[in-house]
Amino acid sequence: MPEPLIDELVDIWIRSTALQYTVRGHLAEIGRGESPGIGNNATKVYWSETYQALGDLALEIRGIAPPAGNELLDDEPDWYDFYLASRASSIYAGTDEIQRTIIAERGLGLPDGRLP
Repeated sequence: MPEPLIDELVDIWIRSTALQYTVRGHLAEIGRGESPGIGNNATKVYWSETYQALGDLALEIRGIAPPAGNELLDDEPDWYDFYLASRASSIYAGTDEIQRTIIAERGLGLPDGRLP
């Protein structure tokens, strides 16, 4: 396997391990009766970015180009479905942009950007 692919696999493994421990921490907080904080929002963004990186890597390993526009995806439907689902992850459960706004406003105390 080419070295860049190994580096990408290691990166995904590190990200996944970090997510595993982070989510365990969030669950422990909830188990103690604490309210979820902005760390959950940051975790959602990190998770969707990791999922997309995994979708990219999956196609790269298979030697498949990402679909363009309304291209028919009959040749590798399972791999394309995984790739497309990874793209949707930045939208469902609150878009990454909304999550970042929540982090900025609630966590960092930055202005909300609304006009007076």
